[in-house]
Amino acid sequence: MSLACEWDDCTTKCDTRDALCAHVREHSRHLHPNWPPRSDESLHAAYPGETMGCLWKDCPYETDSPLQLLLHVSFHPYHAYIKEEGRRVQAKENLTVCSYGDETRNLVPPIGEILVCHWRDCGEQFYCPNSFYSHVEEHGLKAPHDQTEDGKSILKCLWKDCNSVAKDKHKLKGHCTVHTHKKAVACPTCGALFSCKTKLRDHYIRQASIDEACYQCSHCLKRLPSERLLRDHMNQHVSRYKCHLCPMTCPTTSALRRHVAHRHSEKRPYSCDICNFSSKTASDLKRHKDTHSLLDPYKCPQCSQTFRCAPTFRAHFRLQHQTGPENVPLYQCHMCERIFCHGGTLSTHLVNVHDFKLPPGHTRFRYVENADGFHRLQTVRFESLHLASGTPLVAASAAAGVDLSPNEQQQLTNLEMLSETACCELLDAVSTN
Repeated sequence: MSLACEWDDCTTKCDTRDALCAHVREHSRHLHPNWPPRSDESLHAAYPGETMGCLWKDCPYETDSPLQLLLHVSFHPYHAYIKEEGRRVQAKENLTVCSYGDETRNLVPPIGEILVCHWRDCGEQFYCPNSFYSHVEEHGLKAPHDQTEDGKSILKCLWKDCNSVAKDKHKLKGHCTVHTHKKAVACPTCGALFSCKTKLRDHYIRQASIDEACYQCSHCLKRLPSERLLRDHMNQHVSRYKCHLCPMTCPTTSALRRHVAHRHSEKRPYSCDICNFSSKTASDLKRHKDTHSLLDPYKCPQCSQTFRCAPTFRAHFRLQHQTGPENVPLYQCHMCERIFCHGGTLSTHLVNVHDFKLPPGHTRFRYVENADGFHRLQTVRFESLHLASGTPLVAASAAAGVDLSPNEQQQLTNLEMLSETACCELLDAVSTN
């Protein structure tokens, strides 16, 4: 494996990701005025009037925080490694070339905070993602064996607030990526990151032309290039889980968890270390912390528009400079045929003008694309047979901070997934052209 350093005019090549990370660390020493940074330094400590840019090739990132820049730069060598992994997968399986172009290939996701290991009795901090991933995986490989009541040997995850168990050390090592959010592979062309090789393959498959997308969802008319992707897509239309506090139903446990946290819980366990702000979810806190920076770190090289985060910049670039604004989805009111650019705006219109009522637990309506290209109100909702027959399904409430009765706790542990019969009924709705 040959990993090239793309720092400014450097031409060094390294054989391993650890070697490249160590090499880039030497480049980054001048980025912070007091190397190494203090462990108690605020991530958003800024130097007024001093804007610092990343010197990695084709990276538009800018910030006024030395520590933010250091964390950002530290991700580039790991990103180079997983792009090389993606290139090897692409060559081995003869996958098509990504059509999105290479303008965003060196965009890396923002690291919102110093990386901290929450394994029991650890707490070590990291500025380099590669070192952080290796450190946590080592915990997984060295975890002590335990035994269940029936004598079976298991390994327990000792990450804070995690009760997961694994059959062997390698499965526990894989489980650790849930806590580190490690990405295993990236597209060598556009730089998009994925958790596994299957997701990378899907990235290429999804770019198939309309003629190659021969599987169509009969509900929203979306066309997909494989039956597996169609099955995954149709799962999004089916509500399997019901909130025990209101009539809200959700397609996934994570969606139900978000619903309970935002609608039914008053707990705000995530606090900002700069101001008095607190939030219900870690993602909300991450977005809030971005407001403390005086700069939008990502600048579009073609139109000079600036952005807070890499995904927003990537979406802007594809839409405005690759796909084209003429392909922006439009929403049309089925009552008066008025056209809107955003679904949320149409939802407000339906409530205020036509006296529609939002479904329980929702802040907007859902829409489906019609044959003429307009998105209109979704009037049908699929639910699993369990929900349709009135069987209550409860999930994620305890994790969101809502107290459950003993009976509800039992329902939570006995949570049932979509039945095989329901799956068969859904597949009957699939039309293959």
